[in-house]
Amino acid sequence: MAQKEPTAGGVPDSDDTTVTPDLPDFSDIILEVRTGKMKPMPGLKVLSGIDKGVVEGPVHVNELGIQGDEHDLTFHGGVDKALHGCKLG
Repeated sequence: MAQKEPTAGGVPDSDDTTVTPDLPDFSDIILEVRTGKMKPMPGLKVLSGIDKGVVEGPVHVNELGIQGDEHDLTFHGGVDKALHGCKLG
């Protein structure tokens, strides 16, 4: 899928009523989604959700993240840190 060029000045498309001037208009293909559960880290006395596995099929995402994904809210998650994306290539 070809990437769209950013829209100039946040002007909406004819069928779009939302204007977001600070973000370019683009699309990407999601290759995989990963979630994990909190579990003990080897050699440490803390729980971590860093070990993520691939989820098959559709997932529910809201302002707090991906449904079923667990993480330490001290450092991760919440409305400011809900998702992490990595661009390949």
